[in-house]
Amino acid sequence: AHMRTGKEALHEILPMLEKRPNDIGLLLTIIQLYVQTQNPGPALALLDAFLRRLETATTPDHEDVRFAPGLVAVAVALYRQQGHHNSIRAELARASKHWRSKPNDAAASLLQEAGFELLQSSKPEDLASAGATFENLVAQSQGDTAAVAGLVASFATTDHAKTEPYLKKLAPVERLTAGVDVESLIEAGVISVATAPPAARKRAADA
Repeated sequence: AHMRTGKEALHEILPMLEKRPNDIGLLLTIIQLYVQTQNPGPALALLDAFLRRLETATTPDHEDVRFAPGLVAVAVALYRQQGHHNSIRAELARASKHWRSKPNDAAASLLQEAGFELLQSSKPEDLASAGATFENLVAQSQGDTAAVAGLVASFATTDHAKTEPYLKKLAPVERLTAGVDVESLIEAGVISVATAPPAARKRAADA
């Protein structure tokens, strides 16, 4: 980039990416420059194209590179910046599936992030993926209370039997809420108590 920044630097190094399309360092530099110039669209397009090339590669470690936590984090950040929440969950679900098949300490934080993101989905397949992710994390580290909480949340409504061995490892709800003054929260406007609208109450009374 000849010590240049912004659009001038992009003008210098974009042609280099055409000659070296698999240069991850060059790609990340270009992505950073696009983000700095507040133009994330082309950055995401370049990253998507790079990831697709990795998916068709035949080298033994191409999948590990494709789902490298750093690259996945960059993709998630760009998707989030542009509001592509479904793409975030799809990317994290695929990365989680890959690393569950080959436990790697370096991917533990990615798996946890994937699990919590998938928990926010209403799709059964996403919740199932979240459950499998947290099961994997719990198997690797029994003392990880965040993973245990994620496992319980994943299966609470679909397979309660799976949650039972872990319930005692979590603080009871009663203990967590023991010091909460609900009336004060309501008065402060922090929470509100839902009530049925007058028409609904009237119909219920008529019935």
